[in-house]
Amino acid sequence: MRFFTLLFFSLFLSNTQALANQEIEKMIQSWPLKTKVGQLFIFGFMGTTTDHKLTTLVRRLQPGAIIVFGRNIRTARQMASLNQTLQETAIDSGTAPLFIALDQEGGDVSRIKLNPALPSALSIGQTKDPVLSERMGYLVGQLLRSLGFNMNLAPVLDLSDPYESSFIGTRSFGEAPQMVGRIAGAFAQGLDSAGVLATGKHFPGHGGLNIDSHHRLPEKNKTIAELLAFDLLPYSQFTAGLRSSAIMMAHIAFPKIDPSRAPATFSKAIVTDLLRKQMNYQGLIITDDIEMGGAEHVGTFSQRAVKAVQAGANMVMVAWNKRAQALAIKAIITAVKTGEIKEAQVDQSLRYILNAKSKFMKLDQAPQPNLTHFK
Repeated sequence: MRFFTLLFFSLFLSNTQALANQEIEKMIQSWPLKTKVGQLFIFGFMGTTTDHKLTTLVRRLQPGAIIVFGRNIRTARQMASLNQTLQETAIDSGTAPLFIALDQEGGDVSRIKLNPALPSALSIGQTKDPVLSERMGYLVGQLLRSLGFNMNLAPVLDLSDPYESSFIGTRSFGEAPQMVGRIAGAFAQGLDSAGVLATGKHFPGHGGLNIDSHHRLPEKNKTIAELLAFDLLPYSQFTAGLRSSAIMMAHIAFPKIDPSRAPATFSKAIVTDLLRKQMNYQGLIITDDIEMGGAEHVGTFSQRAVKAVQAGANMVMVAWNKRAQALAIKAIITAVKTGEIKEAQVDQSLRYILNAKSKFMKLDQAPQPNLTHFK
């Protein structure tokens, strides 16, 4: 009896996934190129309401995700209403529901401010308790899901010695690869259980560097072998047991891996050859904001967007500048039309994006926030 029960559920799950894949393929084949390209982007915005400018952005550019910062948040109900309207606008425009993301790491990097404040990654890491970390991830995920968020740009997987100065500081769970992988993986599992996509960052490792990539390009002189033996160990533990996941690339140059000194975000050797192929990562690959100082080495906004996609990124973040957002989409459309980027590559990125979305929401419905426990 146990054998037949397991067989039934195995067949049921595989059939469900097959149906989801069929739905995804139909969506991809039905969309015009402009819609396909829009889905490859994560856009930020100004303001705290869904005014005409914001709804026009979602309808006209059709991004696959929206990122929210502290500048966009006033109250719980305001944020839930904003997220709901964004989702309804996306569905009405004929695309899939949005990933609505934010950085809710805990500690200093918490867009939603709580009292008492969420503990930092370092403080969780110092407990060395994966059960506590998973519970914390679950509570954070419940909070985010209730407000209409379905993607958290956390946990940080960078390795950093808490007793040495670094850009990452208390955002890291610690310096021991196995421990960080175990604790960060548990936090991610908590998010996943609450219905929120976890995002490991910043690949292949910001730890130990003092230069802030928001302002200029850091450089790390490690080989692939050295990274695999240390910095990258947490990534395999991070993805274990998750329905789906995302990994965010870092704006850091690794000249021993890519002699061009291109930031990892724009390096095919790092994004495709190392992460996707050598490490066999099957989740979503996203960039950090391509407006950051660490990305300026690559060229204009348009050139950055094209090079990120060519390197293998599935989604490109443009968090601030409306003009840059429009230019980036136009550049990808042009690159597809001229053959610099194959439309088949765009379609493959859409499969990663829509597969991840299908794990956390229905692709034909706008997810609803739940504010029943907020006054």
